[in-house]
Amino acid sequence: MIFPLKTLQTGLALLIFFLSGSGGVWAAGNDNASLAQGLEFFQAGKYEESLKAFDALLQKEPSNALARYYLGLNLNKLEKFNEAIAAFEKALELNPQLKEARLSLGIAYYKIKSLDPALQALSAAVDAEPGNGPAHFFLGLVHKEKGEHQRAVDRFKKAGELDRDLYQLSLYNMALAYEKMGRIDEAREAAARAAEVDRRSGVARDSLALLEGLGGKSGKPKRWKFDASAGWQYDDNVTRVEQDTVTGKSDSAGVFEFNGSYKLIDGPRYGLEVDYDLFQSVYDESTNFDFQSHGATIAGSRDAQGWDAGMDYSYNYSTLGGVNFLETHTLRPSFGFSGMENFYVGASYLFQDKNFLRLPSRDAANHSFGIDNFFFFMDSKAYVLFGYRFDREDAAGPEFDYFGHLFSGGVQLPLPLDSKARIAYKYNLRDYEHITPSIGEERRDDKQTLKLTLTKKVFPFLSLKMDYEHIISDSNLSSVDFTQNVVFLGLVFSQ
Repeated sequence: MIFPLKTLQTGLALLIFFLSGSGGVWAAGNDNASLAQGLEFFQAGKYEESLKAFDALLQKEPSNALARYYLGLNLNKLEKFNEAIAAFEKALELNPQLKEARLSLGIAYYKIKSLDPALQALSAAVDAEPGNGPAHFFLGLVHKEKGEHQRAVDRFKKAGELDRDLYQLSLYNMALAYEKMGRIDEAREAAARAAEVDRRSGVARDSLALLEGLGGKSGKPKRWKFDASAGWQYDDNVTRVEQDTVTGKSDSAGVFEFNGSYKLIDGPRYGLEVDYDLFQSVYDESTNFDFQSHGATIAGSRDAQGWDAGMDYSYNYSTLGGVNFLETHTLRPSFGFSGMENFYVGASYLFQDKNFLRLPSRDAANHSFGIDNFFFFMDSKAYVLFGYRFDREDAAGPEFDYFGHLFSGGVQLPLPLDSKARIAYKYNLRDYEHITPSIGEERRDDKQTLKLTLTKKVFPFLSLKMDYEHIISDSNLSSVDFTQNVVFLGLVFSQ
């Protein structure tokens, strides 16, 4: 089911009324009495009479594109879709600028399940009028019918942003598309949000039924979520990169992570969220490397057609070996856009103030700018990523000032048995500006990191996770010239 028949009929009636009323092509003005009479019949729901009036007008004026268009609207209402298609195509032949006819043509093709012509007509309607919510919505329906579910979701999102009258229906259809992709959590969230828009509507009832079928509760959409993981880690060379400490010794540790978030504002265009993060590692022997960090973030976002923007502030406090270690304040404005289908580009500036609580010479201000490029495929279950970030660190101790370049790439792929794999590679180059006294020259670090992550969903709320990380650090400072291998195996709980 796409959406309830009664809702479809009502939505089409409102759409056609809008197109034919004072806000649509009638605004262009036409004092022809037959045209006015045909419109009067149409708005009164007397489609047969309206059809006769426009037909009579076209006998006299066969090149009247506007009358041909309204003839098609009547045929659409009478469910004579093939005849309506012929009328809309003729109207566009007579007047290619009649953009309303292109939208109606796409809807008529969709109604008879002629999906490729519908896709062509609706795509042209969107190109001609990018702010047309109904055009995006029906284009989403076509993509969903063709099994192109991620494309459908993207169109429904835009339709809901552009037209509040379509917001609830767009959320409901997003939930159906997410369900088809197996993204059940997102399907539940979209269905719950759809049910909350107008709980008395038929769409709300269908959304609640869908939500229950997905195993969700029929209350308000969940504003909170959390993830927790616990596991075992083996490290063949225990290090602490923030203070250039490398032990050359292997050890194992218990590792625990927690993330919780709450959406203070969760609208179609604006969002505001607060987050808390906890990390704890406990080593068997290297207890002076036990690391604990607490992070708090407030993040604002703005979503619009084809682009999004955000502003985040984070505070982090950490201890090392049970002793005060580091606190940071981070400000991160960001901007992203979808220039082409399945592509997403995100850019961000980051300012971080570092306060080393026991190493004041390493206190620093860090400025960085980066850009990440994503290409999504397989209904967005898979992606390829490549990015670059430049950073400049100005430290209290001049030997720690540097310019940095970070190149990154990665790919994520779904695997059988509800599993997925992610491979990531990073190359980080740091050129230090001043002489490091212990080596009598300017320091240079080249660091390569390769990481493989495998996850297997055991239950809807529980996953098994395995990480392998290989690091090669090449530096003229011998204390940080090393290789390292880290393996993690644990469980991840999500709610």
